[in-house]
Amino acid sequence: MNGGLRALAFGCHMLGCGCTSMQWAEMAPDEIRQGIHEGHLLQVGDRVGVIDKAGKEQLIRIAAVKPDVIVGKLGWGDRRWGEEVEIAIDDIVAMRTARLDRGRTTAAAMTGAAFGSYALVMLLIVVVVI
Repeated sequence: MNGGLRALAFGCHMLGCGCTSMQWAEMAPDEIRQGIHEGHLLQVGDRVGVIDKAGKEQLIRIAAVKPDVIVGKLGWGDRRWGEEVEIAIDDIVAMRTARLDRGRTTAAAMTGAAFGSYALVMLLIVVVVI
């Protein structure tokens, strides 16, 4: 039954934490910049992908939002991971943010439940045979 409990705990963890994916902000560049300046679009701790006027995307976790720049630490996938960067708000042309992906979360939970059921059946077979 230990395997079944582990699978149940894993499934509950996946449902509670969820899986995220990056979703593009369906906004014009001016709207993105205005939302950042007004303080309602980005918060400290958010994970975002920001594309500047040069077309370069940087995946960062927001550390601070200042009047003219956002400050963040580079995320996974960048060879300078963990380095702090400043991006001028007026240079931002597009942005994507991390959002809960219900499909991935459901699939992960179902996979965990299936794995747990399989582990429970195998455990019962071993207990009954031995």
